[in-house]
Amino acid sequence: MKYLFLAIGLCLSVQLHATEEPISFVLKNPSFKKVNLAIPGVMNPTLSPFSGSGVVLEVGQKVFFYYRGKEELLLEVTEELKDRKINVNQLIRKRRRALK
Repeated sequence: MKYLFLAIGLCLSVQLHATEEPISFVLKNPSFKKVNLAIPGVMNPTLSPFSGSGVVLEVGQKVFFYYRGKEELLLEVTEELKDRKINVNQLIRKRRRALK
């Protein structure tokens, strides 16, 4: 009986997420400094200098960076990010200016 409920739960889960595929893209860090990010419920990656990290995230997932000891929104995943390379440092610079 337990296996029947598990199978039904998996089918429902697949149907709920079938309309939106996860988006894959690359977070690039072309700077000399490491960049700490936070992706709630997924991971807290640290991008090493001159590196990139491929990620696969759901549409609507938020990615945060740390500024003055607080998590601040860096980006929210949209369909437009699919297969792109995102320069994290440029986004952080823009967000810092907006937060001042």
